[in-house]
Amino acid sequence: TLTIHNNLCGVGATCGKLLDSAHQPLLLPDGITQLKVAGVNHDVVLPSNFNVFAGNGSQARLDIRANDALFKVDSTSHVTINGVKVQ
Repeated sequence: TLTIHNNLCGVGATCGKLLDSAHQPLLLPDGITQLKVAGVNHDVVLPSNFNVFAGNGSQARLDIRANDALFKVDSTSHVTINGVKVQ
């Protein structure tokens, strides 16, 4: 279970969408709400070899609300996923 509770993408916040390598938004289990990245005014595209829920085969559960951000990017950030720098 991944639980994220913050308000980094609330009213007036600068946030981009988190996209897969086909530039499709990653959605929460409701199939509507998109995962967001705080601190950027553009979308963040994940590398093609990134599997969001790679693991032991058990069903993943996300507890993320609409105004939550998966992570925040700022001037001190360095984001690398599966060995690929995400821009």
